Amino acid sequence: MRITGISTHVVGTPWRNLTYVQVHTDEGITGVGETRMLGHTDALLGYLKEAEVNHILGADPFAVEDLVRRMKYGDYGRAGEIVMSGIAVVEMACWDIKGKALGVPVWQLLGGKVTDKVKAYANGWYTTERTPRRTTRPRRR
Repeated sequence: MRITGISTHVVGTPWRNLTYVQVHTDEGITGVGETRMLGHTDALLGYLKEAEVNHILGADPFAVEDLVRRMKYGDYGRAGEIVMSGIAVVEMACWDIKGKALGVPVWQLLGGKVTDKVKAYANGWYTTERTPRRTTRPRRR
């Protein structure tokens, strides 16, 4: 299996842009990754365009560490926020491809189940109170 291309999609929110990347393969499997940039979305997209030609096209999505190494050290002396965000979004999509190809969830590929519960985290970005049980839709009676 080889990577045949990537496509990028930027979704704007009130506080930042979310960048989604689809990594496409010659076997028709597409992986999805997501990252966010604070004010550097255009630079991220530029890096991904260059990295696609220099490193990503033709790569084996199962050889995740090799692809990460080439993206991290193949162009720049020291990778910063933009390069590392580009690496992260492509790596995430490769793990998605790997899970889909093998028919297993990514958490299983990354070491397996550890717990039955995960603590939720909420921050102060929202202007209204939200709880895990509260719904944004009105309840029917």
